Amino acid sequence: MALVDRIAGLVGKENIFVKTHPRNPENRFQQAGYATNASTAVPWELIVLNHSFSHTLFITVGSSAATNPYWVFGKPVRALFLCDLVEHPERLRHKVLVQTRKLCAARPDLFFFPQTWEECAAFLAQQRKELSA
Repeated sequence: MALVDRIAGLVGKENIFVKTHPRNPENRFQQAGYATNASTAVPWELIVLNHSFSHTLFITVGSSAATNPYWVFGKPVRALFLCDLVEHPERLRHKVLVQTRKLCAARPDLFFFPQTWEECAAFLAQQRKELSA
């Protein structure tokens, strides 16, 4: 929750939509006042197939699902990965992240891995301008 709150401080809570995971029994993001998906029963790939997301920036700690719009459907959706900014990187699935980074390296214009919060804030400010144009 701390990461989402920090991002909300940079872009505004009203600009965040949290897609909750089907295995999460409790929607703590909705309880904290964030907009979230009403149902987790619809597969992510079906959602991607039926939406353009052309004015959307996906933000994730390290989920490769954020790359699916591009790699599976050819939709050039941008994604911001926060894996280098977490407090407890030892909790991350490093083997998955290594593969995700390799995929993302081919499209640095779509996939970004900030190394500092300052770099993240600058990237978000730039994306807000570009996506709202």
